[in-house]
Amino acid sequence: DRVWQAYSGLRRPWLQQVEENVRMLAGQQSWRFIPAVGQFLDVAAFLEGDDRAWRDNPVFNRAKKYYDQALAKLTESPPILDAMPATADYADMKLAEIFGSVFKYEWDQMGVAQKYFTAMGWKIVAGRYVLKLDWDMQRGPWETWADETGAYQPGPDGQPMPAETPFRQQLGDLNMEVCVPTSVLWPTGPQHYRDKPWVIHEYWQGTDDIQRLYGVEVEPDPASDTGTDLLGTLGYGSPYGMPGMGWFGSMAGSPETRPDQVRCRARWQKADDKHPQGRVTIVTRDRVLVDDVNPHVVPGQQDEVVLPFYCFDRIGYPFRQEGTTDLEVCNPVYRAKNRRIAAMMDSADYHEQPVTVVNQSTMGDVPAEKLNRRGAVLEASSLAQNPLFRLDPPPIPAGSAQMNDLLNYEIEVLQNTDSKITGANLSDPSGELLRQMRYDADRPWGTSLRYDSYVWADVGLDMMKLLAAHMPAERVLSIAGDDLAWSCVPSRERRDC
Repeated sequence: DRVWQAYSGLRRPWLQQVEENVRMLAGQQSWRFIPAVGQFLDVAAFLEGDDRAWRDNPVFNRAKKYYDQALAKLTESPPILDAMPATADYADMKLAEIFGSVFKYEWDQMGVAQKYFTAMGWKIVAGRYVLKLDWDMQRGPWETWADETGAYQPGPDGQPMPAETPFRQQLGDLNMEVCVPTSVLWPTGPQHYRDKPWVIHEYWQGTDDIQRLYGVEVEPDPASDTGTDLLGTLGYGSPYGMPGMGWFGSMAGSPETRPDQVRCRARWQKADDKHPQGRVTIVTRDRVLVDDVNPHVVPGQQDEVVLPFYCFDRIGYPFRQEGTTDLEVCNPVYRAKNRRIAAMMDSADYHEQPVTVVNQSTMGDVPAEKLNRRGAVLEASSLAQNPLFRLDPPPIPAGSAQMNDLLNYEIEVLQNTDSKITGANLSDPSGELLRQMRYDADRPWGTSLRYDSYVWADVGLDMMKLLAAHMPAERVLSIAGDDLAWSCVPSRERRDC
């Protein structure tokens, strides 16, 4: 907790930017960060009445359209993982062949293809997505402790002992989790994240799960602790941009939270002189749940300690610790566009409901509600003077219309969504021109996607290490297939079989 709090000040600009991006996508575009109170507030809430608040701060959510288009582009070609031999040796070739099949199995059972959409969504919003690779004992096939002599169950020392009904447990398997980007902390510095000595992951866990996993009874965190943070909003809340509906830490107050949640922070540390097998420490607000060696140690290679977190940054400025987003440069233009539309709406409202001037000397005490009613019958004492007339409103200023067109152009440029690309009047029948224009529009994401391929390679290497640490070789070969398993058996042993 001390280390986490020490880094909060350094990360605050990025955390505020992520929250602003999320609020813009959620339709809360009139919310602004107020430094005096240290949180986002709805500026429209200080206006008189819901109608005036919406008229003065209309929301036309162009950020949502950009998000949909960017996500569609980035998920057209999802990644796949395969293995290639490092050398021409027979052992390397067979190992690559085995893990090529194992990777496909693990890819499917972890649901990476489905989770990729969520991951890419975070890259658009926060400039990065973070994956956590772990060994989950609640996955994998079931094992029944029984044979021809009877049933068994674990004894006091873990050894099998006779029982009336067989004990059943899952063998475990790899699991991949898409983390909330703001919930993972690496120490700041110019090093690549893989070279940094530790990483901290913040998450919520149920009290029942903590009791089952660690044998410790803990009390749930107070609502004031679980209802005023960014992690609770982005990972466990449901922020919507409905009128009068805030979210965690907003003026509307904190919504109901799950009563059994406990905030946990896990620090994963690499091997050093004091901890040759690494270290994992998991704490709650007032308890230490785990303080032990890193569980992901490759057998026989204690220096191979895996920190199972992988950071896929949007490549941007070299002086930033985090990735960049298009939304941070588009948000001011979105707000300016909404202001121009608000001005045009005021002019249109003026035309629809013009100011009416009544001559009291001829109209007398005519109720005002009759003056703007179709088919109303009005009585005038004299028509010598004009009894009433309406003031013609001024036209929409030409400068406002030009600024609106300019903002439309800026939005297309900043979002890389030039309307000419999707035009139907392209004269090239081969479609080559359209493909080239789309390629040019998508190029800003090219550096990020190429960088992602190197991070996926790190994921594949660590998958092999975690399988070596937790899965018996026999099961790895069975996943690869009987034919591959048989080809790995030495020829002398084949003859014996």
